[in-house]
Amino acid sequence: MNNILNESHTQAIGAFVAGSILMVCLGYKRWHQETKAMIDKIVHDECVSGFNDKHEIYIHDTLNSLPLAIQQYLRKVLFLVDDYDNGKDYIMNKPLAIIKTMECKQDGSISNKGTWLNLTAEQVSFASPVDPGFVWSCKAPICPSIPLLRKLNIFARDSYVNGAGELSVSALGLVPLTKVSGTPEASTAELLRWLAEAPFYPTCFLPQSGASIHWVKDTKQMKGPWSEHYGQFARGQVSDNDDRVVAEVQYNFDEDGLISSIRAYRMKDENDSRLSPWECLLRNYEVVDGMLIPVDVDVGYWVDEKLEVYFKGHYSDFKFKYFE
Repeated sequence: MNNILNESHTQAIGAFVAGSILMVCLGYKRWHQETKAMIDKIVHDECVSGFNDKHEIYIHDTLNSLPLAIQQYLRKVLFLVDDYDNGKDYIMNKPLAIIKTMECKQDGSISNKGTWLNLTAEQVSFASPVDPGFVWSCKAPICPSIPLLRKLNIFARDSYVNGAGELSVSALGLVPLTKVSGTPEASTAELLRWLAEAPFYPTCFLPQSGASIHWVKDTKQMKGPWSEHYGQFARGQVSDNDDRVVAEVQYNFDEDGLISSIRAYRMKDENDSRLSPWECLLRNYEVVDGMLIPVDVDVGYWVDEKLEVYFKGHYSDFKFKYFE
């Protein structure tokens, strides 16, 4: 009898393990299929409404329409050199092109009620303000301290696709934990993220990108609990979905003319539509594909006059596609 019980127990454990592995694989596959479907929506040409990629680049004729701080920033990060004789501009000796999509990977950590979880993420952004969009998908182990459970992941996805924002969190890719989709608050929050991440695809500031960024002509900095005030700043707005979604950020520039901080008011909690002071700190610019791109970020909300960081990330493996 004992042998039969032991054998049955072993079979039960084996069945449980096999079932668990199958469940994890199915969840992983399902999550990535959903993510891929969303990415396809923003990178396919038919998603680009009204953008004409047959254009000539004459930067020196159009930079003057931008705020001075943005002009100086673009000349620095794009290594712009005017070639008036040939009527073109160059990025480090190659013709200037407008970024169509930006892909990257991230390694970082996110705070969950005071506990920091390590995560890995991938992101695809469509870089023209004509049709702003991105999909960010990450995974973090549910129980990183238990070896047998390290392969069990929580998945999270931030996205802005076709004028609608979405935040989705799932255990194992099968059990929904949080999902906010298409609400005005979620859409504004995700469009704001796209605008805040413009330094990762800086040609979106150029009028040649089809830029619909409106620059706020206000000499005053955005009001808030910020402890530091910058000498140079620029406040930009972008609208989408027939102006039903509008986001505004303030880009702050350091002594070298690089964007070192982005400030805004953003939804903090999916269950609370109130806007809270938010800031993204950019560090460590590196030359990537002929452009200066920041590779480290800290993101947080201001609480009691203190920045409470909830995300720290390092960007890598950039891949850019350009309009031809």
